[in-house]
Amino acid sequence: MIKKFLLLLLLCLNTYATIFVEVVMTHEKDFEGQTILMSELHFIENIQPEKMSRFVMKSKIDLLLSGQFVDSEEIYGPGAMVKIEGRVLSKTLSKSFQLNLKLGTEGDIVFSEPELGQKTKIKIKPVVH
Repeated sequence: MIKKFLLLLLLCLNTYATIFVEVVMTHEKDFEGQTILMSELHFIENIQPEKMSRFVMKSKIDLLLSGQFVDSEEIYGPGAMVKIEGRVLSKTLSKSFQLNLKLGTEGDIVFSEPELGQKTKIKIKPVVH
């Protein structure tokens, strides 16, 4: 009887894995032919599938991120692929992006505003802690 109860309990439990992202975000501006770093942000943070997490640079650029594991038919549980959705917002920029990355691999996104001589670079690496 106890064995059946334990088996039922184990079958009812769900397994959850959380995604962390290592992010480096820079905001650069061209000035007289030279690139000047205006702001930089480094962080490691947990992101959720249904909720956008917000991160703000000193230069008032917002980064919104969410992520989820991509289901694999080959294995049970979370796979090695992660889908990351994001949005970059500022006074002059509003862009969305989506990355499909393997755990531990880095993806790059660059948003340029040539009329203002500005560039926002984002490097994202999903990891599991």
